[in-house]
Parts: sequence; structure tokens; C-alpha cells
Amino acid sequence: MRIWIIHQHAVPPITMGPTRHYDLAKKLIEQGHEVYIFAGNYCHNTGKYIAEPYSVSQKISYYGAVPFVWFRVPSFRKNSFKRFFNMLIFAFNLLTCKQLPYLPRPDLIIGSSPSPLAAYAAARIASKMNVPFVYEIRDLWPETLMTIGGFRSFHPLVLAFARIEKQLTRKAQRIIAVLPGIADYLKNKNITSQEVIWVPNFADLNTTIMHDLTEKEVTTVLYAGAFNVGNDLETLLQAAKILDHQFENKYQIMLLGDGPRKSALQETVSKNNIKNVSFHFTLPKDQVPQFLAKADICVGMVKKSDLYRWGTSLNKITDYLASGRPVIFAIDSPYDPITEAQAGITVDPENPSELAAAIVKLSALSFEQRRKLGENGREYALMNFNLDSLASKLINELHPLV
Repeated sequence: MRIWIIHQHAVPPITMGPTRHYDLAKKLIEQGHEVYIFAGNYCHNTGKYIAEPYSVSQKISYYGAVPFVWFRVPSFRKNSFKRFFNMLIFAFNLLTCKQLPYLPRPDLIIGSSPSPLAAYAAARIASKMNVPFVYEIRDLWPETLMTIGGFRSFHPLVLAFARIEKQLTRKAQRIIAVLPGIADYLKNKNITSQEVIWVPNFADLNTTIMHDLTEKEVTTVLYAGAFNVGNDLETLLQAAKILDHQFENKYQIMLLGDGPRKSALQETVSKNNIKNVSFHFTLPKDQVPQFLAKADICVGMVKKSDLYRWGTSLNKITDYLASGRPVIFAIDSPYDPITEAQAGITVDPENPSELAAAIVKLSALSFEQRRKLGENGREYALMNFNLDSLASKLINELHPLV
């Protein structure tokens, strides 16, 4: 099967960012399929350009065996009009690219929703080529605009994205859901859709090795991910300050990553003289597992939001579980992988005192108890987030379309 994946923010594992589609493409290529990824050449997680754009010479960049087709897009750093313009330019460049017909014709096209305009372009191209269109719902539009961006329900952009969402769900012959509650989400909006395939963010358990925990005097708490408005790192810094005051030199908070909030977070640490927090440069995705091995506890935090009533599928949580580390997750959602896996503690979001108490509670467990939590998480990842089985599941579901 030949598949085109159109995801504006897809990246290879040479920088920080969502490698979901690279990992999936690599696995499908190993299984004998042919996959092309179409992406924008600007990474919003790092604020840097990562590749040369697609050229008239039909240059394709290969990362291992995975081909990327890059399109030039303008930069942006915040959720503003520049981000919308970035989405618009990617979709426009994709739709007007005269070289697409020279590429091997796909059997189907997957359009992913972190940019709804990119997914819309994918649907248009699939229609022109008369091949099946598969819609992957990752970010919820226009809900993301309203809950995180603060847009009103009657804002023109909200209305436009709502219309695009309806068109995409109706045009799609299959829907790939990253969030476990997407079927209920669509039903709640009275959207009649085709079959929904749940494919959460995954981990390659063949390459993600579970390192044993080690006994240490200082407990290392690790956050690995983007420094953006959606990840509530401010609450983690407040929790770090509480721990610093109550337990001097007992906890070390390590922040690995990059993003638009990094400078502000570093300033907060400096102004408040928080001594137990350290920042670390972002790493390529394939080097993150070795860094996770340094952690005693891994943490993830999100803001309070109605978005999470449909669940979440954060790459960092999947990576934490696969690495066999106890996890603290600050989220308010009926879909709670940490509690279900018995791999750590779930706390209320935006509550630094509760987050600090959870860190103390986990660190106070015996070595064997903490190792058991890590083993539970690893086993849960094997059962639910295993790339091998999810790639096979996806192909089995899509094969009837072609």
C-alpha cells in the first residue's frame, strides 16, 4: 500500500517535536508499504527551521528510509494571527504544488488535524486524485481555539474551523482517533462519521529499553516535553519551590525541552531563587530514552480544560510509561492512563501543593514499590501503546479502502 501522510508539524527524530508519523512510516516501510510524509519546514516546538523546502527539482529528504516532502512556511512563536497565517500558507503551497503529480500516486491519503487547514488540503488532494481520504483527529478544532486561545464561540475563525471539521468528518472514509473519547466527541456534536480507529500515540518498545531504578540520596524528577501554554510548567515550578523550602537538597527537578515559554520559565526560576530546578537542551527523540533513565519520577501537567473530557494521548506520558518510570500526571479527565496502569499518581491540575505532595509520596515508597509501578507502566505500554501492534492494526483497518 502507498500512503501519503499530510501533517504540517511532523518531524524526523533529529529535533524536538511529534515523531508519531515518522515512527509509523518507518514501521510501515519495514512491513513492505510505501509512505511519504508532507510537512512544513518550520518546527513550532523549537522555533527553528529544520529543513529545506520542497523544490522544483522534486527533492525529497530521506531520514533513514522515511521520505519527507518539505514545504516552506513562515515562522511564528505564539498562538496569534501569525500561526493561522502559517497554517494557511502550508495549505496553499500544498494545494498549488505542481510537482505532486510527479510523485508516485498514493492508494490513500491521511490528513492530520494539528492544522485543520492542512487536513482540508489533504481532503481536496484526495478528491482530485480519486483516492480514499482518512482524517486523523489529534487537536480538536475549534475547541482548542476557545479553551486555550480564548476565542468566543461566534468568532469568525471558530465558525470557519467548525465548518471545516464537519466537512472533513463527512469526507473521510475512516477516522483515526488519537484520543480515546473521539467517538463520544463526534456524537456529542451530532456528527455522523465513518468508522473510528483508535490509534493512540505509541512507543517503539523494541528500542525503548527499561532501565532499572537506582537508589539515590537526591530524588530526580523529570519533565520532558514542550515548554508551551498547554503544558502547565508554572505549576511544576511552584511545586519545586515548595519542595526546595521544605526539603532542601532532597529533590532535583529537571526540565528537558524547548518552546515559546522557556525564557519566561527560566526568568521565574531566577527571580524566585528556585535552586532545585535545572533546564536541559532539547534532544532528538531517539536520545530521550537514555535521558529518562536518569529520572526517579516523571511528571506531566496540563491546564484545567474541558478539552480533556475526551481524553488525552501525550507523547511524554507514553514515553514515561515505556521507560518504566513511576509517573505523576496532573489532569482532570475520565480517561486516566496512569491510574488504569497503576503506574503512579494522578493529581488535580493547577495545584502545586498537591503536585509537591505526590512527589514526596512517591519518593517515600520503598525501592521495590517504585520499581513495581514502573513495571506496571511498561506492561501497560506493551499492551496499549506498542508501535508494532498498532501499525498492524491500522493497516488491517485501512486495507479494505483500497
